[in-house]
This record gives sequence, C-alpha cells and structure tokens, in this order.
Amino acid sequence: MRKVFIEHITRFNYSNSVRYHANQVMLYPISNEFQKVNSHKLEVTSFPTISTYEDFFGNTIGTFNIIAPHNQMTVKSLVEITMLPKTIEKVNEEPKEQWAKIEALKQNISFFEYLSQTDSFTNTDVSSILPEDFKTLDPLDVCVMLSQFIFENFSYQKGITNIESTIEEVWKLKAGVCQDFTNILLYLNRFFGIPSRYVSGYICPSDDSNFRGVGATHAWVEVYIPQIGWVGIDPTNNCITNGNHVILSVGRDYKDCSPIKGVYSGVSTDQLEVSVVINDKNQFEASIATQKKEEIKEEISTDKVTVNSYAKHQEILIQQQQQQQ
Repeated sequence: MRKVFIEHITRFNYSNSVRYHANQVMLYPISNEFQKVNSHKLEVTSFPTISTYEDFFGNTIGTFNIIAPHNQMTVKSLVEITMLPKTIEKVNEEPKEQWAKIEALKQNISFFEYLSQTDSFTNTDVSSILPEDFKTLDPLDVCVMLSQFIFENFSYQKGITNIESTIEEVWKLKAGVCQDFTNILLYLNRFFGIPSRYVSGYICPSDDSNFRGVGATHAWVEVYIPQIGWVGIDPTNNCITNGNHVILSVGRDYKDCSPIKGVYSGVSTDQLEVSVVINDKNQFEASIATQKKEEIKEEISTDKVTVNSYAKHQEILIQQQQQQQ
C-alpha cells in the first residue's frame, strides 16, 4: 500500500480576452479496489460552479462556464490517493478454453466498443507479428508479446507526431510517444480479437524507477481477460501496470479521455503550460485562492468578440502537451 499526492496544473494564457468559455474536464481519478481516492480538490480561476456527471464508460466528467472576459485560466487538480498492488494470478484454464470465452464476448453488447477499431491500416499486414498458432498461448501472454513488439520496434521520440497522427503514420515512422504506442497496441489487440480500452492517467514511480511519461498525463491500454478482468499494459514502458499507474479515465480512444477541452468566444492565440507533480508528501503550491489578486482578476475587454464555435486550436494544444510524454 502506498499513498501519493498528485498535483496537476493546466494554465492557459490568451493574447486577447475571451469570454463565454465552456469547458469539460476529465480530471477525476477512478476509485476502485486498487486505487482509493482519499481526497480530490479541483480549483479553477474565478471559481465557477462545476457540475459533474458520469459518462457511458463510468468516468466522472466536470463542466463549467466562465462568462466574463478573461486573459488567463488555471485549472488545478489536487489528489490524495492510496495505491494498492494488484496480484495477477495465472488463469487455471487451457488457452483453448480462454480463447473460446473471449470469442463469446463478441456477442456481449458490453464489449462491442472495446472490440471495434477506431482507426485502421491500409495495405498493412499485421497478422505476421504473432505465430499462426498464437491461440495455443494464453491471451494475456499474447497481449504482453504485442506490447513487447511495440517497445522493441518503435522508438520513443517526442515532437515527431501529434494528436492527429494516424496509426498508419506512426507505423511507418516506427516512432512516437505514449499516445501513439497506446493506439498501436489497441489496434493490435483488437485485431487479434482481445477487448481493449484506452486509459488516461498518471505514472507515480518510486524514486529509483526509470519510467517514461512522468511529468504529464500518460496513456496505456487495459485488456479484458475472462477470470481476471481488466489488466493494464503500458507499451511505452513495456510493463503490466501494478502500483505505479493511476487511472483518470477509460474509453475507446483518446477522444473519450481528453483531460480538458472547451469552446469560447473571441479571437486569441493561446499559450499553455502543463505540470504534473507526484509526491509522497503533501507539498504543493498554494491554492488559487491565495494567489495574488491581480493574477486571477477578470479583465474587461471592449474589443469586438467573434465566435470560436469549436476551439480546435485550444484542444490540440492540450492534447499535444498532456499526452506527448
């Protein structure tokens, strides 16, 4: 058992005032038998009312509006969480029986979303990655093999992909970051018939570890194995998640798990700063409420406002900086 404190700060600075700012946040860690959320505080500049609801995948989503003109917005999430190790015992069944149960999941509506591809290859054959008799192996062992294939054949490089990069583009580059590797593993698992879902969260390593993806939100895959349940596999670090990964949200792909996105009215360029700090002690910055008044006051603009109906640029910035680790 390990207790950790997570501070996730996202700051937006706008070159011109924006207003009528509607936002969605997915910054509420899931609480289950392996991660217990002891406390969670979400603070936003100007302290709007935050409404929450649960989506189709069981994630908690927060929404809020900032109506008045503003040149800056900060979203701060402070979490205290207890992490418990997950023991994954070997399934006491022959592989043939396990694969038969996985095949039966295709008739279960609950797994439809996790078996359907959300991206595709063209003229690319991935069937040769595994031996023809791969169903003589346990399904979980197959998933681990696919993760290892990505780890060994793809180079971890920042800045050469973006949130719009397709899995075919990443496949040709043979390089990328956590989001790219997660998308590739999702495709491969589903190609071989194993239900898989996208996971957004954090890595909370011990001091002597060498995980990639620390300092921002991270992404990995969970696969469903009958008799075990959902098992996390991190292709970026080639490991099964156990005691070092905190889940924020799950879904079919990144679109279901974007930490922050929104729309606003105004013509502005954005500057974005993202910081994720993990501590074993509760030592974080002062709350937004104690910051200098001039840093958070709302500024009134007399400029003509135009409508940015879908703040694509803002969302792209968020996705690139929060998932490019």
